[in-house]
Amino acid sequence: MNKPLVWQLLDSRDIGGIESHCATLKETMDPIADVQIRLLCEYGPHPSLSAYGAKALSPGLIRAYLDEKPVAIHTHGYKATLLARTLLRPFGARLCTTYHAGETLKGKMALYGWLQKHTGFLSQQNFAVNPKLARQAGWGSQVLDNFIAPKALALAGKQIAFAGRLSEEKGHDRLPEIAASLGQVIDVYGDGDRSGLEGKALINLHGAVSSMTPHWENIGVLIMPSRHEGLPMAALEAISRGIPVVACDVGALNQIVANPDCGELITQYQPEAFAQAIQSVLNRRSFGQSSQCRAHCEARFSPARALTRLRQAYGLQRLEESYA
Repeated sequence: MNKPLVWQLLDSRDIGGIESHCATLKETMDPIADVQIRLLCEYGPHPSLSAYGAKALSPGLIRAYLDEKPVAIHTHGYKATLLARTLLRPFGARLCTTYHAGETLKGKMALYGWLQKHTGFLSQQNFAVNPKLARQAGWGSQVLDNFIAPKALALAGKQIAFAGRLSEEKGHDRLPEIAASLGQVIDVYGDGDRSGLEGKALINLHGAVSSMTPHWENIGVLIMPSRHEGLPMAALEAISRGIPVVACDVGALNQIVANPDCGELITQYQPEAFAQAIQSVLNRRSFGQSSQCRAHCEARFSPARALTRLRQAYGLQRLEESYA
């Protein structure tokens, strides 16, 4: 019997938390479903998802759905969610949506956010990555943590690193003052608005990278001076390797940095306090603490914890029972 086909549907040309989430979800569901990552538009080879077989829909969303007949479509992001709900729901498609974004939306994006919220009834299952997002989404949205498979411990790294989009909600503009207070270089992985970082002392820009995997072994602490977050995959990637995180206490970061082994949280951002927390974490980092950090990730964010709920959301249990 062929495994049932499930789409992960998104509009993407870059690397980010949603992309990491979809890749991890594909790996997690592989034993029981044929999970395919589908992109709304063709932007050329995707910098990270091409390795997972992602491809653009052709000749179009409705035609591709009728041709491939996925048993479920899991949407991520405003565009994919709104198009699937309005174009595919009339065909009886089973839709599941995850809300990832924690930032305050402005302008056109605020309209997209409003439309996504008020069409939530069109998805059979709505998930959000933290309780605040679930409350905002409404329509019975449930919290489903991001999840990640355990990784090998990374213990030799010395870099103080930021990994993510260079955007206001991620707090990238705070990096120069943190570096100045710390008196050490901050390595920056990611792209976006570089205007406040280029030419700044103690800031080492690596730009966008196709994968962080080869870089984690060089990192001693991940920093996230964010203004808004959901449940960031970069933080999970770090603690899954035993790399501590220093971050602002926003979104669901308090679920990731849940004890001193996993790093420190700053309740009210001040560059001096942030720098002191970084130095404190670096001073006490040890093999034992790294092991406990990864153990927390395995216990709290294991893919196995999400598997049962995803099977139910996709209707796979019903299919399995019908085949029995």
